[in-house]
Amino acid sequence: MVDAPLIDLELITPEATVLAATPEMVVVPGSEGEFGVLRDHAPVLSSLRPGIVQVHATFDAEPECYFVTGGFTEAGPAYCLILADTAVPVSEIDVGAADQAVAEAEEAVREAGTGTDEAARERAEHALEIATARRAAAG
Repeated sequence: MVDAPLIDLELITPEATVLAATPEMVVVPGSEGEFGVLRDHAPVLSSLRPGIVQVHATFDAEPECYFVTGGFTEAGPAYCLILADTAVPVSEIDVGAADQAVAEAEEAVREAGTGTDEAARERAEHALEIATARRAAAG
């Protein structure tokens, strides 16, 4: 079997480089939907929505998964650069804490919905989107 060509991947947050690897494929939660990045990918720049970055060392291997809260990705023929607001291995997400975050975010949305502060309502809805996605990622 011929090895598939690899891409250079970096997953970076403001605090650290979370992952530097050379997988066969990466699946990214783009703001317009998930997309896969393989060798010889057309150049693309996309914002990220809260979701899971799937890193496939090989096509037939289980992916290494990271939850990201947002950010940007740039991909080209031989690389994928992910600049995430935050990134955590899915295996490290505490389900109980994720459930609590969803409940708190839902309450914040309810409270913000009763006022006239549009910005507060939007922040609460964004926090709920992140909390819900984190809970879904936890399984």
